[in-house]
Amino acid sequence: MGNMISVIVKSHIDPVWLWNLSQGRRVWSNTVTTVVSLLKENPDMTFSCSTAQLYRWIEETNPSLFSEVKTLVKEGRWEIVGGWEVQSDVVISSVESLRRQGLSGKAYFMERFGIDVRTAFCVDSFGHSGDLPDILAETGFDNYVYCRSQTVPELFRWKGAAGHSINTLYASRGYEMPPGWTREEFFAGIKEAVDREGNAKALFFGVGDHGGGVPRTHLRWLHEAMQEYPLKFSTLSEYFAEHVKNNLPEYSGDLGPIFRGCYSVNHSVKQAVAKTEALLLQAERLGDNEVKKELEPAWREVLFANFHDSLSGTCIRETYERDILPMLGGAACQAQKTIDVELARRESRLDTSFAHEGGIYAVNLNKNDGILPISYQDFIDPNLSGMHFNALQAEDGELLPVQILPPDTTFGPCGCPWGRITAVLPVKAQSEKVWALTRSGEYFPDVDIIPLQKLLGELEWQIYADDTGTWGHKLERYAYDTFYAIAELHSVKTSTGSVCAELEARYCYKNSAILLKLTAYRSIPEIKLSVECDWHDAFTALKLAWRSPDCGAERILIRQRQNTSVEHLVKMGWMEQWVDGEIRKCSEGTGELPFLKWCALKSGGKTAGFYSADLHGCDAVDDLLRITMLRCLPYAYHKCFKPKLGVGMTDEGRTNYELWFWNESPERLDTMSAMSYCEITPHGGLSYS
Repeated sequence: MGNMISVIVKSHIDPVWLWNLSQGRRVWSNTVTTVVSLLKENPDMTFSCSTAQLYRWIEETNPSLFSEVKTLVKEGRWEIVGGWEVQSDVVISSVESLRRQGLSGKAYFMERFGIDVRTAFCVDSFGHSGDLPDILAETGFDNYVYCRSQTVPELFRWKGAAGHSINTLYASRGYEMPPGWTREEFFAGIKEAVDREGNAKALFFGVGDHGGGVPRTHLRWLHEAMQEYPLKFSTLSEYFAEHVKNNLPEYSGDLGPIFRGCYSVNHSVKQAVAKTEALLLQAERLGDNEVKKELEPAWREVLFANFHDSLSGTCIRETYERDILPMLGGAACQAQKTIDVELARRESRLDTSFAHEGGIYAVNLNKNDGILPISYQDFIDPNLSGMHFNALQAEDGELLPVQILPPDTTFGPCGCPWGRITAVLPVKAQSEKVWALTRSGEYFPDVDIIPLQKLLGELEWQIYADDTGTWGHKLERYAYDTFYAIAELHSVKTSTGSVCAELEARYCYKNSAILLKLTAYRSIPEIKLSVECDWHDAFTALKLAWRSPDCGAERILIRQRQNTSVEHLVKMGWMEQWVDGEIRKCSEGTGELPFLKWCALKSGGKTAGFYSADLHGCDAVDDLLRITMLRCLPYAYHKCFKPKLGVGMTDEGRTNYELWFWNESPERLDTMSAMSYCEITPHGGLSYS
């Protein structure tokens, strides 16, 4: 008969996916009600359940049911696992969001149940990054349960990049039992689990996706199987306590990823998550502990949006438009209001009397010096002197150039001079500074336009036919094999001034258009790319391709999470990307890879690449680095089924992107001036007389 197999009863519930949040909440409630009844009817049965958001919802809407769950938890019949707000994406989610998943979820469970959850549980994410053990260990977890991976031992020690390791259970045969199984199929599945090699086997029992807990028919069959096979009900805590030994096999590196198409589809949600996270972090740093407390509900909205089906872009359109994007918008609005208020409070304590016609206030709360380009709309000659501003002057005499760019409208209030006041602000670490807007006779040379013209010649927009589905099913490496077309360059115009040089290029492809604006700033070596796509060609993928002038790039490098605390986010290091168990040379083609923050090509001692907060798919072939900008497909389109049209297309219509390009040595990453990590907060519009 062999060793006993632990039967882990659970029910996989996606709060959103092919349904909206309201439907997901009803499934949550129905599932909990069903499981509570089954536990009462079957005193030998235990149940393991994750996701703090589920418990929060039951507590808010059905206090009596929540009380029954608390009683079962005390009895040891209902096991709380996971410890996160939701089963998050763990490939492109930020360090900060994953850290807060654990801190927020564990705090809730401790407060409501008096339990310190030690077993993390994320069985449906489309891959698991190699630094996750570090994040889990640092947020108080001992064990991790997951699914979807390359072949690994069922139970092993997973070692992270920073040296932490965690007991890890791989649900090798899946995390659910299909609800439509016949009795013969059910028993065949049991026998398969029994015959599987290993002495630490677990069988996950329950229904996935549509919820409902455990079908009574399946439970009856399971009791029958227990008379024939070595099966026992168990919690995950009991499983790890029984099987974790000192001689567990070790593994390090990524687990997955799979479904690589989803990392580059539905850009709007990835953009909204990145923007809202950045605003909330900035608001927290500006405020005190009371402000941080007030922002906790907003953070929970962001953590929910990091749910693996939401952030990956695989939900239906209704879910994004009804639930995810509105909740992110509310959180972002609260964060922006907090930032505005806190900056105004700080400014009110300063002596700004020397800024007679207004100025700019900036604060850098980071531990590193920073420099940031800013541009905001304002009066450019408020006292109608007949001369526009051309400089900023600090009280200590420091003088910076100002450039007036065209405003969003062609007129100012009451016909007064109006424009975009543009400057580059250097601010020392953990300091603040005020500059007065002024007019100076000092000569500031124009920014060189040549680097922009050079970069334009190295860029092209490639379009590929794409019918691989939202997830990129059946494509292990998710590579576009058939070249399709290059967008035609239609027009180019340039301008330059004392703060920045700009190059604007327009491209056309069939029914679609691309507007690319390249900007070089004074004192900043990186080049900013602002892109507006007006896309109307279905079943296509658009890639921004950069061709290295130094042919024969050795390999592609991608950014992975390496530091797990906010104060260390500025530290950026290189990690070579492993593909299929080996470092993939660019001459062989990498296939589509997910990246976080940046990707680059390395050739000899030179490295060049792109930084982006919300783009996550790239590949490389020879001297070509390509970033996937959009994939125009029906929402939640599964390759194995005929697409349903008329329900909206992802990335269709106007979409905006922002990237930074650098062409420096790897050391540049630690001080990359253009990155959002600099956390300098500009504040325009000081009072003027």
